Amino acid sequence: MKVHGLRSASAFAIGRETRVACLLDWMETSNASYLGAGLVLAPRPTDGDPLSTPDFLRVEYIGVPPRAKGRLLVAVRNGGIERNLFTEGWPEKNRDGRALSRQALEIVLREGALEVWENATLLYASKEKVVLFDSAHLYLRMSSHSNYPARHVGFDDVRVSGF
Repeated sequence: MKVHGLRSASAFAIGRETRVACLLDWMETSNASYLGAGLVLAPRPTDGDPLSTPDFLRVEYIGVPPRAKGRLLVAVRNGGIERNLFTEGWPEKNRDGRALSRQALEIVLREGALEVWENATLLYASKEKVVLFDSAHLYLRMSSHSNYPARHVGFDDVRVSGF
């Protein structure tokens, strides 16, 4: 698995309400098999894959083979224990995924509770506190299977607010 991305130079506080937003462009991907792209918040800095750390929040589009479609995955890991919070119904339903293009993605944290918005539509809201860390680094993360040629996604208008 190839992982590429950027990490914020310093951590930011997760306050009473913290918002992280970006435009994520899935580009003109003809085959999204083993392609992933999204935002990761993690309290510890790493030069490697933030998904190898014991604590993170992951909001990422996962490619659905063999076409250009994908689905959203929201997952959290606290103390090494990972939970999928939202999978768009996969694997029971939505196995084919959906068309992705330029997605306006926003994560809203309110005292540890989570909302995930896509193109101004609420896709997921937790009823309880799911993020247990009080500061985070932002990672813009893209992954691809090592057998595939180079593929690209775009991140634009990245914003963090509300410390």
